[in-house]
Amino acid sequence: MRKQIFPLLILSSFLYPQTFYYQNAQKVYLTKQETSLRSHLSVDTFVDEHNRTVGVGDEIIIETQNIDALVAKYPIDVVEKIGNRFYRCKVTPKDRVFEIAALIYLEEGVTSSHPNFIKEKQTR
Repeated sequence: MRKQIFPLLILSSFLYPQTFYYQNAQKVYLTKQETSLRSHLSVDTFVDEHNRTVGVGDEIIIETQNIDALVAKYPIDVVEKIGNRFYRCKVTPKDRVFEIAALIYLEEGVTSSHPNFIKEKQTR
């Protein structure tokens, strides 16, 4: 029985991959929700480990000195340069936003790479 459970656990990890992004060199895990923040936008809704809701579209924010090498290697297009080191980039296809952001984060010369989060307004 024990031998049958182990392959089942491995299979379930492929069927339900964990969604995460890097923040301060730590993985932050997210759970996808069925409802969206704004139904008229193409935004997926997630809840983080602290029960905060965020939306994720098809963009990532990258901090690097060499964006050209990343554009050549990954399916991204620069939408906007923000300051000297930050870039807002579109990922194609959209469902690879977390994967591409994580891979880019691991590249040499990249300080940060994460989805361009959309948050609901909160009152203080």
